[in-house]
Amino acid sequence: MVEQNVIIRLATAKDKKTLSKIKNNAFPFLMRFFFSSSKDTLVAEKNGEVVGGAVLKIFNLKNKKCGHVLELFVSKKEQNNGLGKKLVQASLAHMKTIGCEEVFACVEGNNTGSSNIFSKNGFAVLSLYDQIKNYGFSYFKLLYNTFHIFDIGHFLWKFPANQKHFDSSAVQFLMSILLNIIVFLIACLRINNSIWTAPGELLYVSAAFSILFIVRFIFMITASKVQRIPVRFRLWESGITLNILIAGIFGGFFPVPGSIYPKQTEWRYPDLKKKLGIVGLSGIISTALVLSIFTLIQKFGNTDHPLNTFVAYNILIGKNLLFFNVLIPIFPLGCYDSRRVFDNSKLLWAVLALICAFLIFLI
Repeated sequence: MVEQNVIIRLATAKDKKTLSKIKNNAFPFLMRFFFSSSKDTLVAEKNGEVVGGAVLKIFNLKNKKCGHVLELFVSKKEQNNGLGKKLVQASLAHMKTIGCEEVFACVEGNNTGSSNIFSKNGFAVLSLYDQIKNYGFSYFKLLYNTFHIFDIGHFLWKFPANQKHFDSSAVQFLMSILLNIIVFLIACLRINNSIWTAPGELLYVSAAFSILFIVRFIFMITASKVQRIPVRFRLWESGITLNILIAGIFGGFFPVPGSIYPKQTEWRYPDLKKKLGIVGLSGIISTALVLSIFTLIQKFGNTDHPLNTFVAYNILIGKNLLFFNVLIPIFPLGCYDSRRVFDNSKLLWAVLALICAFLIFLI
């Protein structure tokens, strides 16, 4: 594929070192441990210099040959010059040539540079409902082949977007509460916690998750409306999948609350960074507020009250949510609220982190 002075071609062994250097500059440090290689790797060459690439993976799903744009990257000096678009178009052409009927890509929710490119080239986000409905038991094979298991906060995009998708914010929000409750109970089962034989405690756990998630949602929606940003809720389905594995194998758990995103399909994170920072701040404040209230109830309330177990579950889950939502604003937890605050003010994030660390570890 040739366009002006840019050539898109299959990579050779000689390109490996240059591609690694570009990827190291394009992705966060920790992502370097997850880099992949493939014989179906394309490179973008400009004036004889390799300036970008796309790592593709080919697999079979429900008797169809499918493709996955595993990595898409462009050197910093060539970003915003349309090379990403050219690489995606060349990737689609290459995979069509070798018989792929469907193509997938996973993009972090705030990575609008990539998501806008995929949207403009005929991709659409598949909700968890669509993934299960379309692929049935092959859903797990889809997750494995697209690596959509460990990429918390990433969404699965599909080409061609030739059908109506079920993408309800309300349903995804309710599913986020329900799935987090289920994963928590799986973790309890794994460590032989007696909660499964105590109907009252099951109710307390469900209520605790509902309170924390609903209050956070209300705060974030209110912040969005005040700033006049049309938004929607998205479930982080890959975080749920990873959580199930951790709960089933180790008996561990971490909250995966999902988040608020602009409603339009195509938007630019830099343009809305400040407003989304306020939305993220509201999410953190809401969790800290709920945790503080229940901590005070536990500290000054009647120690013999029958609802003490309910209070304890709110504190336990609230501390977990606050920890992941505040203290690690980088990959692989860059989808939580702290990242949006961190991107606007590292000082503000540091102050919040100190306050929340006090609530989590010292109270």
